[in-house]
Amino acid sequence: MIKGLILVIMALNPHLPEGAELVITGHQFWVKTVAFNTSGDILASAGGDGVIMLWDGKTGKFLASLPGHNDFVAKIQFWPSRNYLISVGHDGYYKIWDIDNLKEVSEVELGHPICSFALTPDASKYAIGFEDGFIAIFNGQTGEQIANFNAHEEAVTDLEFLPDGRLVSVSGDGTAKLWNDSNLVGLVQLEGNDGQSVAVKPDGSQIVVGTGNGFLYFIDPSGFKVVSKLEAHAGSISDLIFTPDGVLISASKDSTIKIWRMEKRSPKFTLRGHFDGVLGLAISPDGKRLASGGADRSVILWDVQNGQELAKHLIHFQWITSLLFDKKSNLLISGSFSDNIRYWDLSNGGLLGKGVVGEIVKLSPSRKYLAIGGSTDSVMIFDFQSGQLLFAIPTPDNMIFCIKFSPDEHLIALSGMLRPIEVYKLPEMTKVFEFQEAKRGYRSIAFWGNDKLIAGGFDGKLVVLDLNTGQKIYEQQAHDKPI
Repeated sequence: MIKGLILVIMALNPHLPEGAELVITGHQFWVKTVAFNTSGDILASAGGDGVIMLWDGKTGKFLASLPGHNDFVAKIQFWPSRNYLISVGHDGYYKIWDIDNLKEVSEVELGHPICSFALTPDASKYAIGFEDGFIAIFNGQTGEQIANFNAHEEAVTDLEFLPDGRLVSVSGDGTAKLWNDSNLVGLVQLEGNDGQSVAVKPDGSQIVVGTGNGFLYFIDPSGFKVVSKLEAHAGSISDLIFTPDGVLISASKDSTIKIWRMEKRSPKFTLRGHFDGVLGLAISPDGKRLASGGADRSVILWDVQNGQELAKHLIHFQWITSLLFDKKSNLLISGSFSDNIRYWDLSNGGLLGKGVVGEIVKLSPSRKYLAIGGSTDSVMIFDFQSGQLLFAIPTPDNMIFCIKFSPDEHLIALSGMLRPIEVYKLPEMTKVFEFQEAKRGYRSIAFWGNDKLIAGGFDGKLVVLDLNTGQKIYEQQAHDKPI
């Protein structure tokens, strides 16, 4: 599995120490899915790290991130009538995000890994395809389930609605199927090829299916029969999309994108900008800009008219594992495995300088302290304004997963794998207590006011600690997996 991120470049902050460097960040893994909102001014991307990134749809400038899923995001799509974004993940969750306010407004746990999603143009229905071959169809207004049925023998890799409400599904079982709700009304055998992607022409006059061995199948929707077949790519066709005026665009794991002349069944342009497989495509509402996301951890904006690259988010050479944004100073701080903390000024894109190595960066509520740690031999606490190192807490096991400051900044807490929770008093840096019942340690912690600490264990247990005594006051087996 390729691990990586999207990188955005940004600028200087007079409060940072001399020599501090800044790097811009995004995804820690491949980019699988991209989507434009209805006005085309926002581009969203998501993939293997479970994080949704938001970008300016015209310039490619980074806007915000939404860390919403605990596994890869299978599909994102904007709601047609409002600035809401839908995301579905391999973690089995369906979520709706308010993009204007950058918050989650709805979450449904469906209980099975999700591989695909489709929404009707009028948002009256949506469909979700699962890894176990089932498809569920829901009312787009009420969320009520309309149908749930076993559609394929393998994962449902892609879904698309026709304008009349019928649904096309493709699967690794080598079939493409046409559904009227749960009723099968058409079947195409892909001659031993696994179905990977499907697109429907905006007027509903044509269906195109892409396969794992690089073929395109052109299907007549009226009888659901194959009209023609074309060898289009040297690798699996991972995504297909039509422009609003009916131009077909294909993306492949051979690292190319092709914009097709439909009348000649030949490519007008072959776009080469990714260094690994291209996994997802999105077209702007005006049909002029194409966005692509790839296994090389990059997102590229293209001009559809001439096939030229408009903007590209470059690659950070190590995984970016933590991202901190300070609105007051317009500063972004990123942390990475085996690489330096980097500091960026978001006003002009300039890189400042390098700091210490660390994956976790945390800023205290009043911006007094900056903590850096992770798979290093200590957690370092700095004066945020001057950059002076104040304290270093030894962590010889190199397994810190979470660092948190209390709201009043009198305490700092650490947690990690195979280690206790440790709580220290600020500014003296004296240890208040440590706590460990979970043998594998605690993956996440959060202060509940200034007198309680909530901790999520690798064993799935949730505990609440009294900060005055260090004693456990509540415990619940909340999940089967780490919290």
